[in-house]
Amino acid sequence: KKAYSLRTVSRTDFANLPRIAVDWSDENNVVHTQEFPNYPRIAAKYCGMILAGKVPACLYIKQAAQRYLDMLEEAKKPGSLFYFSDAWACDFLSFFEKLALPSGGKKGQTFVAQPWQILLGCATFGFRRNDPDQPNEIGSRLVREIYVEIPRGSGKSPTSAAVALYCWLNEDENGSQIFIGAPKEDQARYVFDPMAAMCTETPGLVEFYGLNVTKLKITRDRDPMAKVRMISSIADREDGANPHVVVMEELHAQDESLFNVMDSSLGKRVNNLFISITTAGNRAMGVCWNIRKRLRNVLAKIEYAPSFFGLIFTLDEEETKDKKVAHNPKFWPKANPMWNITLSPSNLIERYEKAKNNSPSAVLEFERTRLNIWSNGAGGLISQENWDACKVEGLDINSFRGRRAWIGGDLASKNDIASIGIIIDDFGASWVNVDQWVALPKEIAVAIIPHLARSVRVAEVARDRGFD
Repeated sequence: KKAYSLRTVSRTDFANLPRIAVDWSDENNVVHTQEFPNYPRIAAKYCGMILAGKVPACLYIKQAAQRYLDMLEEAKKPGSLFYFSDAWACDFLSFFEKLALPSGGKKGQTFVAQPWQILLGCATFGFRRNDPDQPNEIGSRLVREIYVEIPRGSGKSPTSAAVALYCWLNEDENGSQIFIGAPKEDQARYVFDPMAAMCTETPGLVEFYGLNVTKLKITRDRDPMAKVRMISSIADREDGANPHVVVMEELHAQDESLFNVMDSSLGKRVNNLFISITTAGNRAMGVCWNIRKRLRNVLAKIEYAPSFFGLIFTLDEEETKDKKVAHNPKFWPKANPMWNITLSPSNLIERYEKAKNNSPSAVLEFERTRLNIWSNGAGGLISQENWDACKVEGLDINSFRGRRAWIGGDLASKNDIASIGIIIDDFGASWVNVDQWVALPKEIAVAIIPHLARSVRVAEVARDRGFD
């Protein structure tokens, strides 16, 4: 008997939906009618299935689904500052499904947009601006910022590459520049290389748009200022750059100064777009954590930001705290929307077993990259379960006076934890006594404690020392 669920939601679940007829105007204002798969209906139905409990989903995805449906209703109201365009949503997703699959399929195979990608495409390109106080922006794309946090193997990099490529080729931005940022060039290539392959392997794309594809950039014959290139450091940036789209790969590991430079360079174009894609990070702090926190506020309706769209695929918070639940494969589809589509359940189970038999740090890495669970370090030699099992109640350090001991100290002056640890030899017994004292610098305790309290047990000790 399989320990995991074989049930997943894929494109085939929507195969019986009738196609949609969309009217669109060419450059001569001649109206044409074209049929497409009903992408907008798929996105809405997918959200409905999430909210009905028919799709495994965490709180953040349920909130994102409800928010999308609420925005659809708001877009219909008279006087709304935005509307929904079936034509734009269908145009992007039709373009996406014509692109050659850069890897993992047979030669000539194209993308099949799955439900989470259809939701992303409809949200990003379907909503259009309609503010009468900004007449020059009417009809332009509403969404200008995207944050997608999703485990490995879900197609996040090729999907973001397709979004950026569509913007570059089809949004009529003169001198359009696409910057792909990452901590290292080889990470930026996770987006650039699929985009280059889409260009060269999709029949007719290079010829139709006049593209020139090299290992370092993509340019257009008819627009000499237009380019796609990678940036991996501040030194790589171009002063005075006017990016159309910025893609930040693995934002959790991103250089914050590079992020800030790229973010501040936007705003000169109506159709600017900043795409942040990532798995969970090793540290619950920094630029990625801050953007994630802002998205959580938007999803929880604490902040109103219709131009910001995001998806966080992970387990629910109470599930991440209980390792028996978090490590149970039947819960993993929550964090993996491509479960049993591009992700093999048996493969993930085997990877987990391998990590479990390797080291606690390997298990943490599995949780981070496969379940999108944020960790607070790279792991250790002793698992938390084994450490907890060693606890002996009622020990008093004073009873060990006269014993041989080793004491180590790690001081802190800024934002680290100061720690003093002691190991006491029990003269040949099969165990040793270990004790530890920890504290935080007073000036940062108030700011850091709320964060630590959610994830690090030493916060309780710090509070006992008077850092409330």
